[in-house]
Amino acid sequence: MQQITDNLNNLVLDKQLIQKMSFIGTVQKVFGVFGIIGGVFICLGIISAIFGIPMIIAGWKLFLSGRSFKQLVQTNDICNIKEALINLAAYWLYTLIYLATIIIFYIILFITIILGNNLYL
Repeated sequence: MQQITDNLNNLVLDKQLIQKMSFIGTVQKVFGVFGIIGGVFICLGIISAIFGIPMIIAGWKLFLSGRSFKQLVQTNDICNIKEALINLAAYWLYTLIYLATIIIFYIILFITIILGNNLYL
């Protein structure tokens, strides 16, 4: 663990790495806002809020990760890497929850359609 900490403390942010992290931060912030807006529109329906809430949270976490990457570029503070990666991991967690709810919904819909068609035979 000490070796990892020493390596992070010796991390040199060269020009190319700074540009890439700045780009990643900007893109994550933009896509985070799109995720939040999309989640809000999905939440307009009562049942569809099941899908919208994880999407809003995922968008917020992606936005926070992008903000941490941008702060890392501006301040050169290594603590921002931790924040960026924690928020990015949370983004993927909520994206998986969102995906799982969609898959479960379609399975239930498919079973309902099959059972509904069998009633009329």
